[in-house]
Order: sequence, then C-alpha cells, then structure tokens
Amino acid sequence: MTELADSYRFCGAVTAEHGRTYHLATRLLPERRRAAVHSLYGFARTVDDIVDVDPGRTAGDCAAELDRIDAALRLGFTDRNAVGPDACAPEMRRVLPAFLDTVASFDIPHDYFFAFLESMRMDVPGTAEHRAEYGTMTELRTYMYGSAVVIGLQMLPVLGTTGPVADAEPHAAALGEAFQLTNFLRDVGEDLDRGRVYLPADELAAFGVDTEV
Repeated sequence: MTELADSYRFCGAVTAEHGRTYHLATRLLPERRRAAVHSLYGFARTVDDIVDVDPGRTAGDCAAELDRIDAALRLGFTDRNAVGPDACAPEMRRVLPAFLDTVASFDIPHDYFFAFLESMRMDVPGTAEHRAEYGTMTELRTYMYGSAVVIGLQMLPVLGTTGPVADAEPHAAALGEAFQLTNFLRDVGEDLDRGRVYLPADELAAFGVDTEV
C-alpha cells in the first residue's frame, strides 16, 4: 500500500511541476479522480521526457526504453504485482503502480497506451516507425491519434460523461487534436531543431513555406 500511495504522490508532484495548469484544474475534481488524472499525466509525461528531454539517452536508448515500457505494460495489465523493480527506467517505475491502479480501477482500454507508445516511437530516429515529417494532414492524424487523441479518450472513464460514452468520444478526440495542433504551432522552432516537422508538407507548400526558412 505504501508503494502505491508513494506512486500517487510522485505523479501528483510530476503534474504540479510540469503541468501547472492541468494540476490547478484537477483541484476541482474529487480526490480519487484527481489522483487518477495525475497518474495518467505522470505516465505520459515520463514517456515524453524519455523521448525528448534526457540528453544522456541516445536514440537507441530511447527506443529500447520504449520497448521495456511496452513489455512492462503488457505484464502489468495482466498482473500489477508482476512488474519487477528493474522492468524499466527508475522514473517510470515510480509512476507505474499508480498508473496501473488507475487503468484497472477505471477500466481504461489498454490499446490507448500502446497506441501512445507507437506514436512516441515515430519521434525516435532509427525505429521502424520513425517519421521526421508528414506529407498530409491524414498522415499527421495517424501520429496524433496516439500522441493526443487517446489522451482525450482515456480521460472519459475517469471524468465520466453526462450521456453515452460513444457520443462523447468524438469530442474528446477533437479536443486532443486541438491541443496537439496548438503545441505544434507553439513548438515549431524547437521541433525543427530536433529534426522534426509536424506541419504537413502539402499545407506548407500551399502557403509558400519551406522548412529552410
């Protein structure tokens, strides 16, 4: 129980440090739902940091760590107690107890998290999935399904809906895409420095913009 409580506290601290606006918004939620949101944020943030932030990791290291996380999830979704202390990086190991508890408690579809990892692999050079640029919005939406749409979808069981879940899903998906597109516009220079261009090539060409500008 202590490990689980510590994990939830850690996820709350990660959310407070890296997602201040999200953290403030979650204060409006009941405690159980608030902790669940923190655990989902903690998982996504930790994976994102592995891919984008840690300068000590090579692309190969990132890809290998994503594979370890994938394996830990497949094991943990079957038996939460089966994930060993060395199953993945220490920062992810601290997140997993709360994350796995949330997924089980709110019956969140597991496929959402594997889709998320698939899109994260698209950001890592050297993986079979890697994409440095996207030709069309259709191609970009394939990436955004895993990077953003599933984030909105996984929140529905936690937050609840006032009507049928199927009616809410398109709106949750659209909100996830909207957040992601806004982030692309905000981070266009930073992404270019990393060798990534998320804005679709056909739309850039339509407005006379090339990536050398």
